[in-house]
Amino acid sequence: MPAELLSASLKVHMMWGLLLLLFVLAAVFRRTPVLLWLFRLSALAMVASGLVLLIAVHFMPFFVLKAVLGVLLIGLAEMLLARLRRGERPPAVLWVLFVALFIIVPFLGYNGASL
Repeated sequence: MPAELLSASLKVHMMWGLLLLLFVLAAVFRRTPVLLWLFRLSALAMVASGLVLLIAVHFMPFFVLKAVLGVLLIGLAEMLLARLRRGERPPAVLWVLFVALFIIVPFLGYNGASL
């Protein structure tokens, strides 16, 4: 795998704060579809860069677990945003899972770097 691709993927993947910011903005400004689409575009970039990094580490089980949890986190964010846009109050369990996964996934990413 070219070093430039790996480096670019790592830089994109490290921008998870932007994804969180776009989630918060899309949740607060529910009627602004641009923010939702920016969130989705950033989520796709995160998944694509994660796939490149997963290939680079030869699908180590630890990182496969992180990838699965990351996709679940993005799915939960989509479910929360969809319910908020419809004017519904999302169940508390969705928020708890979202916050828990948001703490666990970056923790696994930063602590897994030493493997």
